[in-house]
Amino acid sequence: ILINQVRADIGHWMPPGRVSGEEFKSSEAHAIKHGLTCRILLTPGGTIRDKDNKTIMDKVTKRPLGKIIRWKILKGKCGFHEGAEGEWNYYYENGVNLLEDFVLMAIQFVERKGPYYIFMDQNFQGKESLFKFFQKNPDKIEEAKRLILSKKGLIYRY
Repeated sequence: ILINQVRADIGHWMPPGRVSGEEFKSSEAHAIKHGLTCRILLTPGGTIRDKDNKTIMDKVTKRPLGKIIRWKILKGKCGFHEGAEGEWNYYYENGVNLLEDFVLMAIQFVERKGPYYIFMDQNFQGKESLFKFFQKNPDKIEEAKRLILSKKGLIYRY
């Protein structure tokens, strides 16, 4: 893993005929440029918010609980596909909550009728009820992974 700092590429002089659409530029050497497998852009996306769009604060430190990290694959070789993007919640005390990340991914592949998610022959009203179900039944996560990947035509072996 190579972490390369980016620098601002805003408002500089450009030669005639060349247009810079990016707001940043990665300082890269010749070897880094040709040796990398994947270039992922990580950017902050704001603080973690509740349903009312208010920042969730830590009760002890009185600071935000965490932040949203956005990612995008800018360049890919060896089977990486460019253009994929997403985001996850990063909590300052615990890092990334993998169960929350799994539930956010799972709701993209389940049947939805109004406010209900129909998943594994059960009805769940909202993301919170689905999250609580997997919290109480962690053994169902592997079954859910198989179900989701089979819908995408992939075989899951663990």
